[in-house]
Amino acid sequence: MKTGKVKWFNQEKGFGFIKSDEDESDVFLHVSELNKINLETIAGNTSVSFNTRENKQKKVSATNLNLI
Repeated sequence: MKTGKVKWFNQEKGFGFIKSDEDESDVFLHVSELNKINLETIAGNTSVSFNTRENKQKKVSATNLNLI
């Protein structure tokens, strides 16, 4: 699993980004991943662990999100 910190999350839009500790890349975070751990929103600078997946357009998003 990778680790990082939430850069920002917009609850109204239902998405945000995580800054990866590994390579400082921005990883897309969708509200559905928060819902899986019974959250509706998450504060910036929150430490998380996560896996990544690539969609058909080669965009990377977070999956299997956990608070650390």
